[in-house]
Amino acid sequence: MHGCKHKSEMDHCQHIVSGSSLNCQHIVSPVAEEYWQHVAHLPFYSKLELREEDWGSTVPITWHTDGVRIYKSQKAWVYSFAPAVRKGRSLDTKMLTLLFREHDMTKPGTHDDVGLFIAWCMEVLRSGLYPSTDMNGKPWPRQSREAKMAGKQFAGGWKCAFAAFKADLEARVLVHKLVRNWSSYSICEHCLASRKPGSPFTFGDFTENALYLEHFFTHSEFLILNPPDKQSSWVHVRGWDKDRNLDEPGPSRDMLHVVHQGVGQHAVASLISHHYEDLFRGSLTLGVLERLLQTDAWPHYKSWCRDHKEMASSSMPFNLPRFNRESWKSYPELGSCYKAACVKTFIFWCAAFLRENMDCKDPSSCLRADAAYSLAHFQHLQDLHGAWLTSDVAEAMSAAGRNFLILYQALACQSRHAGQHLYHIVPKFHCLLHLVLRLPIEKRNPAFDHLYQEEDYMKEIGKIASRTHARTMDTVTLLRSAVKLGAVPSESVWVMIFTVDDADRYVVLYAFDLMYVQVLVCTLLMALYLLLDKSFDAL
Repeated sequence: MHGCKHKSEMDHCQHIVSGSSLNCQHIVSPVAEEYWQHVAHLPFYSKLELREEDWGSTVPITWHTDGVRIYKSQKAWVYSFAPAVRKGRSLDTKMLTLLFREHDMTKPGTHDDVGLFIAWCMEVLRSGLYPSTDMNGKPWPRQSREAKMAGKQFAGGWKCAFAAFKADLEARVLVHKLVRNWSSYSICEHCLASRKPGSPFTFGDFTENALYLEHFFTHSEFLILNPPDKQSSWVHVRGWDKDRNLDEPGPSRDMLHVVHQGVGQHAVASLISHHYEDLFRGSLTLGVLERLLQTDAWPHYKSWCRDHKEMASSSMPFNLPRFNRESWKSYPELGSCYKAACVKTFIFWCAAFLRENMDCKDPSSCLRADAAYSLAHFQHLQDLHGAWLTSDVAEAMSAAGRNFLILYQALACQSRHAGQHLYHIVPKFHCLLHLVLRLPIEKRNPAFDHLYQEEDYMKEIGKIASRTHARTMDTVTLLRSAVKLGAVPSESVWVMIFTVDDADRYVVLYAFDLMYVQVLVCTLLMALYLLLDKSFDAL
């Protein structure tokens, strides 16, 4: 396979790697400094051993992994990275790094090897120097190109350091081999919350009296909880700890999976269903409920959207199947036809709808309106502020989220005592609790760490990969994605090529005539340059 010949891009890459600085340095440095300044008090930062004078020249990097369906019977696993302070389109601000077909993988062996590989990459990028050994710790052969480049500075003093790991539930459990996860009785790796019936540590208690709040696991305790043979290989990535998994569970800041594809779906459907069921005081039939959803709730929603044109709207009318209310024994939940952006709109609309229809003499009606308002206020504060929050804003945001959880719990208890199937409490509500508890500590706006761009990027990679032949899908997809970004650094093949060794584990092969680490560093730095250049032009 021959690399693409883009003379200007190749010259541009060589110009960067030869030692010149980024032309957006005056924009990048202050933003990078701001990021490190705001996270310097967190436990993971001390592991980076990052000097304050290096903040302005060290770009925080987030890694993301997920599976994407390529063909009907083929799924690929994708690893990509991006600056943590990026802004812009996903294709312009992320770089595809590793891709392999699922049926060729060994689990968890492949993910373990990738973790070790990324650990080595981050050590190289953090040092700002070409390495003196390969990823296995072996010195380069004497007189080799690798040995000649060892210890020399690249990219004019620019460096990168680990900032976060992003993934959904499936990927996080696979990569980090978590024993405590959402599908087990012990659902949380950060506290003692349990979903075991009758447990005193029930995860559905969001009040101050919840027993699981008495102790939060440290990272060291978390590692002890996992058996020695089930430790994540990411322990070798300098700076990684459980609190830097910016995904669904724990101190997550991923509003996409936690709220817009989780809590919000249950809350909106339950609040609206309960509103109509309360109006009829037990005499409501499913047929009448469907008619009310179609002739009352849906017209009100469309009218509200016309008055708020900046919000994403849905064209899928409300009905019983889409509210999962075809039976009184099923808990209401919005269907998957309503995408995350639409669910976010539903949260605001639901608050307005229940406020307009609130009966001040009915405690249950007031409780529903207050719960909907608290969730909408929690979301509104995120939309209103920037990446970093003041102490007052962080406290207010945390209080709004906590109020919603407590009110939702009260509604769930009332419905349960009345024998109604409403207000289902699932583990994602516990994830939201950790999110709001961490807000005053980290003061990071959750809206700036969600996985919307990551999910969009996976969709784009899926489109690229689906237009390739199955036998060459991995390498061709890597190359084409780099061409789209404009990050092809050489005429030689630079893509990450994998094969299976005798132990049936993936190993990295060296690209043809170029030192692999040079190719890796050039690719990452070129991508980083383009990501920063495009990202910060939009600021």
